[in-house]
Amino acid sequence: MISGLFLLAAAGPSAAQTPLPVAMSEADFLTLLEDGTIDQLQAACSESLAAGLDQRLQPLRSRLLEGWPAPQNTVLVMANAAALIECRAPSAALTVLSRVGPAPGPTRRAWLVLRWQAADAALDHRRAARTLHRLVEGDLSRLDTVLLPVRREEDGTWTTRAAVDVLADHYEGMGAPDRAVEVLLASRSAGPETAQRLARAAALMDDLALERRLLLLEQALDQAAVDEAWGLALELLVLQESIERAAGGDAQRPRQRRDRLSRRLRDPYNQWRLLQDEALDPESEARRQRLEERLRSPRDPGGHGASTLPQAGP
Repeated sequence: MISGLFLLAAAGPSAAQTPLPVAMSEADFLTLLEDGTIDQLQAACSESLAAGLDQRLQPLRSRLLEGWPAPQNTVLVMANAAALIECRAPSAALTVLSRVGPAPGPTRRAWLVLRWQAADAALDHRRAARTLHRLVEGDLSRLDTVLLPVRREEDGTWTTRAAVDVLADHYEGMGAPDRAVEVLLASRSAGPETAQRLARAAALMDDLALERRLLLLEQALDQAAVDEAWGLALELLVLQESIERAAGGDAQRPRQRRDRLSRRLRDPYNQWRLLQDEALDPESEARRQRLEERLRSPRDPGGHGASTLPQAGP
């Protein structure tokens, strides 16, 4: 995972901010605007919001947007932007972040996460999506390895969410379900997340033409084969089969491909699934029973506790 630095960047300039009284006098507030540090100004934003002192937010935002004397290094600019996000001024945070352009590396990744946070808070789906593409350098398969900070808890820790799901949200917000499907099908993570993303992609596909749905699935299958993500390929073929059947087709091609891939993988579970809904001849029925026996004994040769990778894609 490449998330630790991102959380530090998103948490703001410092975890130990100087505490300020909620009901500071007007004179103290004016002094803070003149001489306060970024930490103190950010704390004042938080406390003003908590106390309902909304009239103090705009002066704080203006002071943070003004910045500090040049030269302003990247760390200072990022701290300034984080404070503006805390002060509910995400558009101003984007303006501040545009003052620097870090070279490739960890600092640039943290800077991009802050840019995403600001765009997300501003409900600028297009800019947020573009920033996430830059974060993974256009490689959609990396999105599920990036954890984004989406909510700060009362104890100061962050709840995170995989960038693949967040980017799909942005494309939905832009009214681009086909792009959201493309992103979801690019996920390479294993486990329940994959099933959830495939289910979400299937639901989004309902709004797309059949040709577009099948094209997206073929592209995802090609990439799964390149990545040797055979488990995902099997699930994609299941989805392709269900879509073709719903459209009135016989779905023979995806079914045959799934059968071939299951045999290459020596995957009794998927072979068994293929036989479940069919009227079987005696030979196929005997095969189904043998597969059930293997599923009961996963450590036996050919059981689902052992797997051999195929030499070719689906």
